[in-house]
Amino acid sequence: MEQYSYQQQVIVEPAKEKKPIGLQIAALVFGIVGLALSFISYFGTIFSNVGMAIAADQNGYTQGISVVSGISIAVNIVIALLCLVGLILGVVGLIRSIRRPTRTVPGIVMSALGLNLAGGGFALTVVGTIIGGVFRFLMATGAFH
Repeated sequence: MEQYSYQQQVIVEPAKEKKPIGLQIAALVFGIVGLALSFISYFGTIFSNVGMAIAADQNGYTQGISVVSGISIAVNIVIALLCLVGLILGVVGLIRSIRRPTRTVPGIVMSALGLNLAGGGFALTVVGTIIGGVFRFLMATGAFH
């Protein structure tokens, strides 16, 4: 008689290493900060130009238009660059999260949110800059006086 011995194989899975999501978190942070700053800049541009038009109308003070224009354009450029960095990080983070063999859902969500927030901030910055330019053009031509 033959004896058979059955040995059970134990399969040990390697410990799951955490997937890095630093890029996706950075995209989310840049998106939040960019949208918040562009929102403030948008309304600041509108209210500063309206205030400048009122000051020019009542006091005849039109020399401050160039100072307000320079400051608002510089601030809008910095905010637009911040939002562009958020957009780039969001796209790269989203692609990296999706192309992994094991997709990282938190990375996809954070990248998508960062991408949307940064895109909205960039659009709001561009619209605010255009509206500010129209106000400055109307004040410079004398439509507001």
